[in-house]
Amino acid sequence: MKKADNIEDIYDVFAPEKYLTKEDKEFYVDLYGDKFKSFVTALRFNKIPSKTFFIAGQSGNGKSTVLNLLTTNFEKIEEKYTFHTVAGKNIFLYNDIDIVDILLMIGSTLIQNNETLEKEYFDKLRKLGDIKDGILEESETNTSSKAKGASIEATMGIGVKFLSIIKTGIDIIGSYKVNEEIRTDARKFFKIKRKELIDLTNEIILEYKKEKNDDKDLIIIIDDLEKKDNVDELFLKEMTL
Repeated sequence: MKKADNIEDIYDVFAPEKYLTKEDKEFYVDLYGDKFKSFVTALRFNKIPSKTFFIAGQSGNGKSTVLNLLTTNFEKIEEKYTFHTVAGKNIFLYNDIDIVDILLMIGSTLIQNNETLEKEYFDKLRKLGDIKDGILEESETNTSSKAKGASIEATMGIGVKFLSIIKTGIDIIGSYKVNEEIRTDARKFFKIKRKELIDLTNEIILEYKKEKNDDKDLIIIIDDLEKKDNVDELFLKEMTL
């Protein structure tokens, strides 16, 4: 970032979708002071691995910047944690978002630039598409012959569009946001396989930590998610199995 020389530069510098990096630290103004120090202290001494912290506020007031500069301004925090950021504004539609989207994007961003993790993740997603998972057997037991056929046909169709991008090797992150049919199909598919998706996400997180091999805990920052109304319900309600 360079200092503004004119009105056009000012608009560019203060664009709310941008945030400061380590290279821009000279421009950083500590707006949060002791409040953020308290947050960092709570983070450092947290003993609950599954704990979630919510940071909310108006757009452009520095939330992304302060999180991006967390290890720069509080170096000791990096001794305990590895940070992974999921850039929400690039991969989510805030007026159309589901917990399935979040879980899939956590896994999909963790495996980037890692062929071993990518293969493992995609292989496991493909296996979840196997129709021999008990769903068809349950349909056959609980329905009449006529209804049975329709139920099986509908069940077999769920997940086909989503899994097709996995099988063809298309960029899942780029495709998922722009293709409503794929998002809808994925949500239907994982509605009946929610536990499997949560388990898979946890497995990839563990494998990611093993690859890092630095004895640090992993913190996943899902940036810009606060732009979604009632975001807490995504975790407190929709994560319920």
